[in-house]
Amino acid sequence: MMLVLLILMSIVATFVSHTVSSMILLPLFAKIGLSMATGGLEHSRQFVLTGVLMNSGAMVLPVSSFPNINSFSLCKEDGKQYLKTWDYIKVCYLKLDFFLIEF
Repeated sequence: MMLVLLILMSIVATFVSHTVSSMILLPLFAKIGLSMATGGLEHSRQFVLTGVLMNSGAMVLPVSSFPNINSFSLCKEDGKQYLKTWDYIKVCYLKLDFFLIEF
């Protein structure tokens, strides 16, 4: 169940603003977590937290938002791009590492 929801979050967050995808899907994640028989509030919190992490991770792609597309499309005078997809991925992992260290 969790895997299906995370795939849904990553697809929606890649093509829609991450703010909009959070507003639409995180309440759904919380209700599904609350409706689970054994966990109650604890499952709800886990579903929402993993949804937030997946939403943030989906923003790693260069096509996921207008600022990413703008920065990705800039080229040097010789035609080479300033940024590559790997640059976005490195920043995402650094942000995730910082988050996991803090909590």
